[in-house]
Amino acid sequence: DGTTTPRLSPVAVLGASNVVAIAAGAAHSLVLKHDGTLWAMGANADGQLGDGTTTPRNTLVQVLGCSNVVAIAAGASHSLFLTADGSLRGVGANADGQLGDGTTIPRTPAVSVPDGDDVAAVAAGSTHTLFIAADGDVRAMGANVSGQLGNGGTAPSLAPVVVSNVVLVAAAPGATASHTLAIGLRLYDFAYAKLPDGTVAITGYAGAGGAVAIPAALNGMAVSRIADAAFLGCATITAITLPDTVGAVDAEAFAD
Repeated sequence: DGTTTPRLSPVAVLGASNVVAIAAGAAHSLVLKHDGTLWAMGANADGQLGDGTTTPRNTLVQVLGCSNVVAIAAGASHSLFLTADGSLRGVGANADGQLGDGTTIPRTPAVSVPDGDDVAAVAAGSTHTLFIAADGDVRAMGANVSGQLGNGGTAPSLAPVVVSNVVLVAAAPGATASHTLAIGLRLYDFAYAKLPDGTVAITGYAGAGGAVAIPAALNGMAVSRIADAAFLGCATITAITLPDTVGAVDAEAFAD
């Protein structure tokens, strides 16, 4: 809004007309307009606004080098955008390799993501990035201390790696998120998040309903918890059976 004053109620964003999508990082915001142009505001220490500077902005500035943008994502301090021809580009923080260009150098303006020339969708966690190629492969890069890249290891990757046994993927919402939710080839109906003790919590359901049996393990990890809203709005479910491995069911796990 042109200031740095905290607001307790919504205020109009200056220059934000004909908006079709938004994304928020830790301290920056992205705005995609109907004409395919991308705009940004907020913190810019790593160049995440993509305007070629590291100057913070309290009004929208146009992201350089992009047109015909169709999808956007924001990590803590990096930004990604997908254009109509399937090209993926990134800008900003890169200390963990989250831009996938083989370096740890922050970038501004945007650079092309290797293997990102035929992309169908993109998502970002705090310091990692995920994208789905047109052939259905899911690739990830960046921080991996909690295994969020899904490649079986915990080492960061400076270039895209293929995520194993996944057909649907999304970074957990929010720029501080450091995990990935996935529906695997063998686990069609459930999304999950790995917990610090090596077990998993079920966080979502995408099945057909009816009588649902919660599995005791997902991808070799014991299911120990059913998270809040995991079965939110699943009116087609008639019964749920829990395995002995589940020791905690959040209060709103089966909310309407």
